[in-house]
Amino acid sequence: MISCLFVLYPISSPLYWFVQNEQVSDYQEFTFGRKKLKVSGDVISHNNGYIFREVNKPVAIKFYYDVIELEMYRIGSKACLHLQDADNNSLKLILRSYFSFRKDKMAQVFQEILDFLWDRYFAQYLEQCSEEIQQGKSLDFGRFRISKESIKEVSLSGKIKQEVRFAECKVIRKYKKTLIYSTRNQHDHVELDVRWDWNAYLVEKIVEELCRS
Repeated sequence: MISCLFVLYPISSPLYWFVQNEQVSDYQEFTFGRKKLKVSGDVISHNNGYIFREVNKPVAIKFYYDVIELEMYRIGSKACLHLQDADNNSLKLILRSYFSFRKDKMAQVFQEILDFLWDRYFAQYLEQCSEEIQQGKSLDFGRFRISKESIKEVSLSGKIKQEVRFAECKVIRKYKKTLIYSTRNQHDHVELDVRWDWNAYLVEKIVEELCRS
């Protein structure tokens, strides 16, 4: 089901358009109802009143909007955030709005969280990855391997399933997915899904830059 929030609130956070990295404080707290996300130093913790989770300096992120459905009916919307650190500790935050109640507040808090995370952790990480690839290194992002020449989708066994060369590629984003395909042969393509692929935004930004170069 296509999320209505991608129409009402297209993701305009810095995780979908590049912003300048700014100095941020060592402590920050975001609250929406009983949901709390706290940042102290590099430790990010989440407490929804029942479950406590924390990660230390996240290196991977997933985020998206979606709808809440009951049988055939849409009864609300939700904003989902997943973080993972270098030790594979993970944290999941889901903000919900039912029947449009506090929907604007939910979008505002989610935007503030994404802005903060981008400024503190991911802007510099994106720059570092781009520089390493330009210097000739190949980097793995989950099931994707990016070099200066191409992006490859690699299976768990290491077999290359698809490869798209940047000299002949195009990027199209639609709702929760991003399609990267060859303009010479559209059967050569890879597909990013923001719900399942860690760091999908970083992969997309790196690919867009390499396609232009």
